[in-house]
Amino acid sequence: MKKILFLILPLVVNSQIIDTVIRFNNFNNEPADLFYIPEENKLYINLFRYPERKFLVMDCSTYQIKKIIPIPAIYDADVCGVYNWKRNKLYCAFSISPESVAIFDTKKDSIIKWISIYLDYPWGMCYNSKDDKIYGVDTSVTVIDCETDSIIKIIRYPPYWFSNFVLWDSIGNKIYCGSVYSDIVGVIECGNDSLIKIIPTYISGPCQGVYNYIQGKLYVTPTWGWRSAVICTRGDSLIRIYDNLPGAWFIRSIYNKNENKVYIPGGLRDLTVIDCETDSIIKEINISGVIANMYLAEWSNRLYVVTTMVDYNILSVIDCGNDSIISQLKFGRLAWDQYGMTGNPNTHQIYIADQHDSSLYVIRDTIILSLKENNFKGNKIKISSNFLENSKEIKIYDILGKLILRDKKDKVSLKRLKKGVYIIKIGKQKEKFIVIK
Repeated sequence: MKKILFLILPLVVNSQIIDTVIRFNNFNNEPADLFYIPEENKLYINLFRYPERKFLVMDCSTYQIKKIIPIPAIYDADVCGVYNWKRNKLYCAFSISPESVAIFDTKKDSIIKWISIYLDYPWGMCYNSKDDKIYGVDTSVTVIDCETDSIIKIIRYPPYWFSNFVLWDSIGNKIYCGSVYSDIVGVIECGNDSLIKIIPTYISGPCQGVYNYIQGKLYVTPTWGWRSAVICTRGDSLIRIYDNLPGAWFIRSIYNKNENKVYIPGGLRDLTVIDCETDSIIKEINISGVIANMYLAEWSNRLYVVTTMVDYNILSVIDCGNDSIISQLKFGRLAWDQYGMTGNPNTHQIYIADQHDSSLYVIRDTIILSLKENNFKGNKIKISSNFLENSKEIKIYDILGKLILRDKKDKVSLKRLKKGVYIIKIGKQKEKFIVIK
């Protein structure tokens, strides 16, 4: 019988290293929005400053600028964007006159078309990969066919103004969009692009939403006020109201499918954690500074949160397994209210654009393990044929922090694990184990 040897020792985890800081002083611009193109391993960087507006295309393996794409100087604003991975196109909406959407060919790194339409910032676009369509929201919802890159329908519903967010329900093939000056969320059937329902939410201007596709729920936060709501996307009905849960207008909430939790930024310092099974608030994490952006690194089950202080910024890293801050890192020169932020699943890196510092920070998400001596009573080493036989719930991670096995069975088989070192979490225990198979 194959034996498993595991050593129980406390772990000191230092997981964030600044790989590279890329300065943009030579461009006389400030990096703002970031779009990662996985097929080409490239990063599209929106440089924000009149009159030299441009997009940079960076090779993520070498950090070299492959191309500079000029943008008309009049487009001096942040952009919202969405990537069509089927056609290798990036759609970016500029939120001021002349009110157009630029379509980038991400293989050739060039703009292939402009569409004259106004779309709302900051989260005014989404991609429906089933029907190969882009949905953009302003006072109405505009539908773009991605094959021809033409507008095929505009959906209006006076007196309501659709605005702020637009989300695709991949299970029901529906679109949900927020509103301004009202409390409604609109529901659009994607098959015929028609409005099928208006849902009153009783919150002040639904401005952000996050979709839980596993349980069919939409978590909506307000433009102002303290009331948030949960919508069942299977029945398109309101199922929960939170009376003391504000949102952040410019910061999108995040759904973590590994933990089945939603993370909602609100107020100045608080990050609220919701258990999607019960829709109950299970934790409020106090983070130094004002939350400016967030990114979920699914490969390590960590949430990266950027906050701004008076004269510097802080990157906080949260372990989503126990919702605790495991690391903090100061960076940047001056504070700002928003940061472009995205990640690279291939290299396990986080990209943060700091406008005031004119820099792109590349953060490496790795686990460096060091062992600290501790005074254990009894044996430190145990030998067992399978020490997980009586465990009711386990999570197994590799040394990079990637969740590779999660099970609630009474008897868990380790046959599919290769030889190596693993980190095990058993039930609600916070201890971590090094496992050698």
